[in-house]
Amino acid sequence: MSVSKCLARNTSSLAGKTVAVSGSTGGVGRPLCEYLASLGASLILVNRNAAATDKQSAELSSKYGSDIKIIIVDFEDFASVKAAGEKMKS
Repeated sequence: MSVSKCLARNTSSLAGKTVAVSGSTGGVGRPLCEYLASLGASLILVNRNAAATDKQSAELSSKYGSDIKIIIVDFEDFASVKAAGEKMKS
């Protein structure tokens, strides 16, 4: 069985759910966000690169109509990580 068939059989709608993804602009994060958005999830994109995140947000919103929040964070700076956590709560 292919991965896509397995996921289709075992995944339901995520409408009304919010998922935070760090590293969403590359690697496994990018296709993960595509998949979550296709299931109707609202997304919180947590990344360092504001320009790449803005571009990704626009693409996902246009393609899936997703509600997307962006949080820019420097994971090497504790104050930045703490501030990102506070933003996720709001």
